[in-house]
Amino acid sequence: MILSTQTETMARQFGMEPGIRVLAAAGFDALDFTMEDALKPEHPLHGDDGDAWAERMRQAAADCGVFFNQAHAPMGYAGVHDLAVYAPEVVPLMKRMLRYAGRMGVKTMVIHPIHYCACGGDRARCRRENMRFYGALLPDAEKYGVRIATENMWNIDRRRGYIIDDTCSCAEEMAQYVDEMDSPFFTACLDLGHCGLVGREAQDMLRALGARVGALHVHDNDYIHDSHTAPFLGKMDWNAITQALADIHYAGDFTFEADNFYRGYDAEMLPEAAGFLCATGRHLIAKVNAACEK
Repeated sequence: MILSTQTETMARQFGMEPGIRVLAAAGFDALDFTMEDALKPEHPLHGDDGDAWAERMRQAAADCGVFFNQAHAPMGYAGVHDLAVYAPEVVPLMKRMLRYAGRMGVKTMVIHPIHYCACGGDRARCRRENMRFYGALLPDAEKYGVRIATENMWNIDRRRGYIIDDTCSCAEEMAQYVDEMDSPFFTACLDLGHCGLVGREAQDMLRALGARVGALHVHDNDYIHDSHTAPFLGKMDWNAITQALADIHYAGDFTFEADNFYRGYDAEMLPEAAGFLCATGRHLIAKVNAACEK
């Protein structure tokens, strides 16, 4: 199983190319390109040099013996909760990011679904709007050879101050999205940490979704905060999760989205911290493999 991790912290701390070198030296097989900074006017992907920059990053990774297996589309676009901006603003942005992902060799790009609140809380309408949203992106996904992955989301009731369900937060709805799209260029990225935030267990979601799970966001939390920290530092049951991955014969990659683990470390310690996160991933993959052999 391929072990990968997001580029966010290392790229921001050291720069993209040095960050690639740090993560490669830590022992990861592949990298999940965090695209959030691409929204900044000064980022190369925001300008006319995007294609050349993306190809340069692909080569920089190859020179270090790693590759980009996954990417995460920008989440901070204006109007993320405003349905009116999707056709004129979000769809063109995502198409551009799919092109850059293809240039980098990315095989799966996570693109968040439209939230319930953008559709007035109407789940059926939200599903229709998401089918339209993802459907508009599928031709570009096929063109650039990048599979789109939807993600299980959560939201917060700001009046009462606690987390509530959102798009694809239950396995039944996520399965419906994948089944209705019915495309080899569309899959589910199960964010393991998000499951517990809405009162579900990651292992149960994995079993309910089965082969629909094509990608993972791996991290831990305390079932209250979206901590995005390293496994074993929260309350999730990693024995149960690795057993479930074995039970469904999960065939995708093992991708960390646990960069909050690095918070508080001095920059000089980040390479060693990355090595520890990598060792944790190898341990969990070994547990999946051992469960498969039983």
